[in-house]
Amino acid sequence: MSIITFGGFTADTKVYFSSNGGSTWINHTYNLPNVPINCIATANGKVYVGTDIGIYRRNIGESTWVDISDNLPNTIITEIMVDQELGNLKVATFGRGVWQFDFCVNDITLTEKQEGDLDYKCNNILTSSSIIPGSMDNTVMLQGGNRVDLLPGFVSKANSTLIAKTAGCDNPSMPLHDGSSVDNVAQF
Repeated sequence: MSIITFGGFTADTKVYFSSNGGSTWINHTYNLPNVPINCIATANGKVYVGTDIGIYRRNIGESTWVDISDNLPNTIITEIMVDQELGNLKVATFGRGVWQFDFCVNDITLTEKQEGDLDYKCNNILTSSSIIPGSMDNTVMLQGGNRVDLLPGFVSKANSTLIAKTAGCDNPSMPLHDGSSVDNVAQF
């Protein structure tokens, strides 16, 4: 898999993936803001991009980028380093030093349309006002350490399995499609 990013302010042309060594490229910009993308890293089935306004993460196979900047000041991200052993990202910024993030962030807010199998986890509060279109085999796991808030605008359409779980990132998610039961779960 090859991934390239672009700087500049041309909308919808930020991140491209190739699965054939660069013979063809597929646009995976999706909902990224129209700001320069300065760096990229991959780890644990996720893609991380550093922009002029913070860090965004996307699960490979999904079509939604999530802002994971947490308490990072609004600054240009110039480099991302993944430390698999310690389970964190180290990011260099323009004028704000080096910052360190755990793979799992404190809060996640989902506002964009979601598609496919989804597995979002955070340590504190996961909030969603998203539309989840649904299809026969989709499973959606929303896991917040303290709570999961489904706000007005949230819609999970027929034929998808939605599981909302209160457990932090250190607690494993229920594997998708296995039919197991877990504590503190609301399944719709």
